[in-house]
Amino acid sequence: MDVNFQQTFEFAKQFAAQGNAEAMGVLGSCYLQGLGTQVNEIKAFEWLKKASELGHVQSMNILANCYEKGIGTKQDFEEAFFYYKKSVDSGNKEALLGLSLCYLNGTGVLQDDEKYRELFAEYSKYKEENKT
Repeated sequence: MDVNFQQTFEFAKQFAAQGNAEAMGVLGSCYLQGLGTQVNEIKAFEWLKKASELGHVQSMNILANCYEKGIGTKQDFEEAFFYYKKSVDSGNKEALLGLSLCYLNGTGVLQDDEKYRELFAEYSKYKEENKT
């Protein structure tokens, strides 16, 4: 599949400006990875935050990673945990990995080996069932 990232970026920009949460998430990812544009971590963070506030669960997971690593914003473990959990609670199974690691490492939450094992097992089961 031949992907035109410049075109994807331009379409995402257009629809994000109209308030489309998915387009905001795509635009944030484009800025984050330099797809169709220059890398701009601050703009990436801003668009991912807007998409997350509108309920885009994939953006919540990426935003959590930004908070955890200090990408485009000040590092904030409590916010990282909040957005990993919100993403999982909103049905995003991919975010189970980040959330489980928060519990393992005590990132933004009290360290809890039992909760880590429970969430990681759920994530592993999900990945096993969704092999491509």
